[in-house]
Amino acid sequence: MRNLIYSINLSIDGCCDHAILGPEGITDEAAEYYMDIMRDIDLTIFGRKTYELMVPYWPDVAKDPSAGIPGTSSSG
Repeated sequence: MRNLIYSINLSIDGCCDHAILGPEGITDEAAEYYMDIMRDIDLTIFGRKTYELMVPYWPDVAKDPSAGIPGTSSSG
């Protein structure tokens, strides 16, 4: 049986808007924590809004799997 992990990014004031957070709002420690979790995932399910936010990112990662990973020369 597989583990089911539910995750939601929520600010202390209850805001759940990834469009306004931006990369400057994510600490290196938090990014590394989520990257560690994502490395072991077999299946990810997104809602429509999260999917639409991530669509522009995926083609670059398909071409270069290290693109955008914190701590690599590819990350912007």
